[in-house]
Amino acid sequence: MSDKDLTKKFNEYQDKLRKTSIVINRIPEKYKTEFMKIAKEEFANDYGLLLRELIRTWQGIFVDPNEELKIKIDMLANEFVELKEFVLRTAKKSETKEEFIVTADGTKIKKPNMEDKKK
Repeated sequence: MSDKDLTKKFNEYQDKLRKTSIVINRIPEKYKTEFMKIAKEEFANDYGLLLRELIRTWQGIFVDPNEELKIKIDMLANEFVELKEFVLRTAKKSETKEEFIVTADGTKIKKPNMEDKKK
């Protein structure tokens, strides 16, 4: 193999390594030890798999603040719609309240509803 070929292969290997590897500095020793222990016991020393699971867990626990705001806005909108429907139902019931005419002898006669006559 020529020097050019070796240099090309070396550069390809470096590029691949940059895409799929990570170097982390300044980690407190207790966290590094714990990370390595978990990787060994639960993930067969696969640091990448452990890191992936940590990120998935993080994403599952912590919701994007904008997403949380959207959820709360949707909940308020639903409550508003329910409240509006309740008010409309209550108003209709009070409109259809039966009215009576009291005669001189004290008997009550149902007052005719104009809407009933239209039907």
